[in-house]
Amino acid sequence: MVKATITHWHKNIGEIVKKNEPLLEVESAKINFTVIAPCNGFLKEQNHQIGELISVGDTLGIISKTKVLTNQQEANRRPRPTTSQRSTNSRQISNELSGLRKTIATNMMHSLTSMAQITLMTEADLTDMELYQKNLNTKYPKARIRSLHLIIKAAAKALELHPDLNGTYENSRLTLSTDINVGVAVSIDKGLIVPVIQNANLKSVTSIAEELFVLSKKARDGTIDYQDVTNGTFTVSSLASYDIDAFTPIINPPELAILGIGRSIKRPLVVNEEIAIRTVASLSITFDHQVVDGAPAASFLKTVKTNLTDLEWMAS
Repeated sequence: MVKATITHWHKNIGEIVKKNEPLLEVESAKINFTVIAPCNGFLKEQNHQIGELISVGDTLGIISKTKVLTNQQEANRRPRPTTSQRSTNSRQISNELSGLRKTIATNMMHSLTSMAQITLMTEADLTDMELYQKNLNTKYPKARIRSLHLIIKAAAKALELHPDLNGTYENSRLTLSTDINVGVAVSIDKGLIVPVIQNANLKSVTSIAEELFVLSKKARDGTIDYQDVTNGTFTVSSLASYDIDAFTPIINPPELAILGIGRSIKRPLVVNEEIAIRTVASLSITFDHQVVDGAPAASFLKTVKTNLTDLEWMAS
């Protein structure tokens, strides 16, 4: 961790502080960390407020052995005049973004303002993939394999052939990674978090399914670790469960591209000069045109599509 944002102070200025009890919460990479009190005393100062960005080594506050009343505490001790308020049937809610929501807002705006994002879309026939998925679930019922897991594997293998999309671009420096670490967007109560499956191209579909299940549960329980959400080189985002046909995903900075997955639907397709009912889904690739051209991105998407129609190469 290099920088973080203060999300909550457990103690107000002037309150008693006990050694090793929670003093404040900070957030980095969408993960909350608790800062504990180093000693007993009273919280004399809060050098940084909620929502402020802090760096490693910053002084967050001062604990004193002597209690000092703040101006606000002095004011609170005085009786307050009562005021009448007119009731109304409408009300306005105005809250400053903070914590995870503020981090998401900052990252998304940085993504859109610092990259030349272009989205390409295609349609993939997933009929054979669904059959392959059913066979895997029969063989490995505890893995609970979904189409998402197969698509993650297909994308990871495609990145082996298209390394120009696997990496990061930050501070005008392009870094292509030899490791293929696929982040998967997971919705939680407070927003969105992206756990990372390390070396996804080297793992079986069952391993990907089991690992993503654990990571998703940790994300929703609030127990996910910092290393679980860092070092991503590519991201996959699915809105299939929300009945979304197609969308333009936003790149997870500082990565170079993101794959979007729409819902699977059955509809007539021409197969071998005959009309057949097939299962199809929309795939979209958003990429940073500063460092990736349209042809390589389109070629990558075509490879993913091919991987999903010819599944014998997949290790279970």
